[in-house]
Amino acid sequence: AKLISESALPGTFTDDVLKAYKMAWNDPGTMNCQLNWYRAMFQRPPKGISREQYKVKVPTLIIWGKKDEFLKHEMATHSVGLCENAKVEFIDEAT
Repeated sequence: AKLISESALPGTFTDDVLKAYKMAWNDPGTMNCQLNWYRAMFQRPPKGISREQYKVKVPTLIIWGKKDEFLKHEMATHSVGLCENAKVEFIDEAT
């Protein structure tokens, strides 16, 4: 929770919200889910499957904070290309 509060704009997270994050992160399997999201960034389609077959098929809205210190906003633009029907909305002041 310290990393979140230090990388966000002041006042973004209340103490109660940070406590809720800490509780959620203590659930079994939560850390694996978080790490798997980052691992998935480097995945490629399995052999024999084209990029078109591998694309996300459901309509997708990506909401991205431009002030994120760890993930660059160009990643969101790239992610749109991995979907059949996607749109990205950038929030200039969000982390």
